[in-house]
Amino acid sequence: MILPDDRPTLDLPAHPDDLAAIGDDPLIGTTLQDTYKVVRFLAEGGMGRVYEAQHTRITTKRFAIKVLLAELKHSLDTRLRFRREAEAAASVNHPNVVGVHDFGYAPDGRPYLVSDFLEGRELGELLGDKKPLSMPIAVSIAKQLCRALAAAHDRGVIHRDLKPANVFLVGPIDEPEVRVLDFGLARIVELTEAGVTQTGVVMGTPSYMAPEQAKGERADHRADIYGVGAVLYTCLTGRPPHEEETAQQTVLAVMSREATRPCLIVPSLPPELEVVVQKSMAIDPAERFQTMRDLEDALAPFLDAPGSRRLVSSMPESSVRPSLRVGPPDGDDVHGVRRRATGWIVLAVALGLVGTLSAILGGFTLLWPGRSIQRSELLLVVVAVLGSLFTPALLVVRWLGRRYWGNSNRMMQLVATVRGPLLAAVFAYGVAALGARVLDAIRAHQLARLPAPDASGWTGWAPFLFGMALLAAAAAFVRQRVLAGGRSALRGFLVGPLLIGSTIAASGGLLFLGRVSATRDVGDVGGVKVQGAASDTAPAASGSASAAPSAAASASASVSPSASAAPSADPPPIGAADRAPPADIEAAGRGGTAALTALQARFPRDPAVLSPLALALGREPQRGSELLRVLDALFTEDPGAALDPKLAPLVQTLALTPTTSQRAIDLMKDRMGVRGAEMLFDLVLGNPDIRPRARAALETAEVQRILSPALKVAFDLHITPSCQGRMDLLPQVIKDGDERAIGVLTIFTLPTKRGCGPRKTWACPPPCAKEVPAFEAAAQQIKTRLAKTKGR
Repeated sequence: MILPDDRPTLDLPAHPDDLAAIGDDPLIGTTLQDTYKVVRFLAEGGMGRVYEAQHTRITTKRFAIKVLLAELKHSLDTRLRFRREAEAAASVNHPNVVGVHDFGYAPDGRPYLVSDFLEGRELGELLGDKKPLSMPIAVSIAKQLCRALAAAHDRGVIHRDLKPANVFLVGPIDEPEVRVLDFGLARIVELTEAGVTQTGVVMGTPSYMAPEQAKGERADHRADIYGVGAVLYTCLTGRPPHEEETAQQTVLAVMSREATRPCLIVPSLPPELEVVVQKSMAIDPAERFQTMRDLEDALAPFLDAPGSRRLVSSMPESSVRPSLRVGPPDGDDVHGVRRRATGWIVLAVALGLVGTLSAILGGFTLLWPGRSIQRSELLLVVVAVLGSLFTPALLVVRWLGRRYWGNSNRMMQLVATVRGPLLAAVFAYGVAALGARVLDAIRAHQLARLPAPDASGWTGWAPFLFGMALLAAAAAFVRQRVLAGGRSALRGFLVGPLLIGSTIAASGGLLFLGRVSATRDVGDVGGVKVQGAASDTAPAASGSASAAPSAAASASASVSPSASAAPSADPPPIGAADRAPPADIEAAGRGGTAALTALQARFPRDPAVLSPLALALGREPQRGSELLRVLDALFTEDPGAALDPKLAPLVQTLALTPTTSQRAIDLMKDRMGVRGAEMLFDLVLGNPDIRPRARAALETAEVQRILSPALKVAFDLHITPSCQGRMDLLPQVIKDGDERAIGVLTIFTLPTKRGCGPRKTWACPPPCAKEVPAFEAAAQQIKTRLAKTKGR
């Protein structure tokens, strides 16, 4: 396939004259398909060995032939992956993808593929000394990768294993040409769910695999976008994005946290380029560039940036920092984004605190008009507000630090997210306050030279103004979230007439309530009502306000003590409390899961309620934990319910669900008696993934005590490790065994998968081949006994 022309591989000689140093290789010197003469061994990887070959008719043409390792040729999965690599690479015709020309089978049956013979260096070798490449070189490599993988995606091929070792550089080292290698983990989109790799299987290189691959989820083309970002990260910083002590720790790091900011490793990097790298490596695929062409366009400004095209970057290199504006759609500059984000957040917090305090003081005016707040009360309010917000503020700061601070792309999004609602809130607050002042001015003009009502200066306005500011901020935030998903006629209507109209209507309602409240408590000056005027009515109002509590107190005192101490109705008897009325059960059954759940909250121990609720929850797969809780209560109150043929399948489904598997197995073991033991045995026979846990549950002392003789002998026969031990059990099996024992005996009489014979293609004999006649005879005797018993 490829080989650097100036280095040995795996410390092995690379010339036929030194063949004895690596042992006799039967492929060297042979001719494959009468076309490719194998000349020499080049390298060995995880799946195969690579040889140089010459065309038999055009001797100047050289090829690289990759042959599957001998020890892997019997693995069907590996052979399928190997063939898929050939099909995937051959289907992509692009200058930046290594060309695959042929596929066939060697004389010993191993598959091989024929590809271009390249001379140059692997990118992984170039980065082996942990030194970053210069920015133009790194960006050029990334752009070529984008073009190659865009062509692959157009053909429905997803690489899924992009890393420096799979990137080959040919041509001048200051202007290298890229070849993408090794489509061994590629997935063709048209494959069905029965494809070679399935959801839940983690495959790839830990330091460079996308988070969804690390989680075992099915990856789409955006996994390659992550891969290009990870390769570019390594080229720019000289180190992989995640490099922990073990592969397991690296996989956990890929899934759970962002890579260290490139600018912290190489301060001379442009922050705009850091945004592109981090956006392409977002943990959530929805936050990445959505196509390779989008990523290529984002990298375009950096390719012609000032700076040399030397191979290795020298630090610091301030001349490499271009004046670019790359980031979110609002075009915000990434320089100083953390400083601006901190400023906006501090401003939002400060305005929020001031607005909250003013709203509380205004509410005090609304509730107790004419009463001034004391200094001690004001201090108490301030301390209460600050104390209530202190812990949530710390949690928010910690969350912002973990999610946003280390990612420049997210920091720019945070600035836009905070700035828009904050400006909308300030604007709404100012417009509302200005509108109130205008109304005051108009009324003053109408009243000639009499004092104006001055409603806008009334402290009771604060809750209404603050409410309008919050409405505007919420509307701006909703608009951002809706438009973030794309623009369409429906979204335009939602964030246009509907959102703006509802916000204006709600603000108008608050404005009306505030105006009514502001003009409610007024004095009379010269026949004109004036807010806050000093008149003889003020003391009376104060007096009436203070009299209200005393009146209420006297009314309270006039209530007879016997009225409050009157005994309540006698509680229902225990039997009535534990069992729901049949009419309520029937009505709840018609009402569905919600009604049954409400009824179960009233009658938590009634099996007549628990049973239909379990059946209802069983129709909602996402509520498995609730179903387990209900089943546990049901089997505790009514052990006979474990025999219900409608409930047992629910428990079995929960056992096959990863999130509830262990709890379901414990439920079978602890609550379902003999029926649970039978279900555990079925899991032992039929599900290899759950088999160890089900077997451990069956081997506990409490389950062993309740096993029937037929089930016990079938289980003992299954777990006995030796053929002689199984033979010793046959008399007991013949005496007590049933259909389950017959099934276990049948398993021992069947041949295993292929892997025997001259070509390793024949089925292998059963592990206890000599005992097969005895097992078959025992199974027949059990069938005869069961038939006689059934006929009686």
